[in-house]
Amino acid sequence: MRDKLKKHLNEDMSFYGKFKNYGLRNIQMETKRRNLKVTKVERVLLHDLYDFEGNFMCDHIWVSNSSLFKNQNVKDGDIVQFKAVVDSYIKGYFGKKDDKNTA
Repeated sequence: MRDKLKKHLNEDMSFYGKFKNYGLRNIQMETKRRNLKVTKVERVLLHDLYDFEGNFMCDHIWVSNSSLFKNQNVKDGDIVQFKAVVDSYIKGYFGKKDDKNTA
């Protein structure tokens, strides 16, 4: 996890950053039968993330819940502000080997 964000783990914070684009991520979810299910989740790529006090947090970050951004017709280069809870995640790719290089 990024060091400056790690200090705020589980905190509800306000941020702003520059919108770049949308993307998909495969995540693993545990089902009721304890099977792992891979699901695609749409995310948003933001650059130059700052907190509302003007402290630089990181050079880029992927944010879930892209529908909030789509509803506002956000375009590449727009500055966006949002609230989020800082959380950790498992870095890696959780899809099939065949779909890794598809466009």
